[in-house]
Amino acid sequence: MSNKLEEKIKFTFQIYNATNTGYLNREAVTLGVSKFFMGDDEDEVNELRADMLEVLFKKFDIDRDGAISYEEYAVVVKKNPMLLEFLGQCFPNVDGMTVIAYCTNIMSKIQFAKSDIDEK
Repeated sequence: MSNKLEEKIKFTFQIYNATNTGYLNREAVTLGVSKFFMGDDEDEVNELRADMLEVLFKKFDIDRDGAISYEEYAVVVKKNPMLLEFLGQCFPNVDGMTVIAYCTNIMSKIQFAKSDIDEK
């Protein structure tokens, strides 16, 4: 929940890099892009997904090796922070953050009796 961009970049890349390979390959990015386009015409949807995949790789794959490394991702996001969550939302929106803050504040004020905790 940090406001520091570098920490957000690291966290988000770890989420996107679910296979823990240290890079995002075409398969991983395709999986992320697949949820952006829905429709009845499957051919059109697949074409839109393929086009988006190409656009993203042109933007993020700086060395053109077919994979997006953490370093490449970080460089692009630092130049354009709006691309931080380019494969989907990883952080709560402002309303979500407000709810989390309220809950945290309330929970910090509540004191549970030890016997209540032990019984559960």
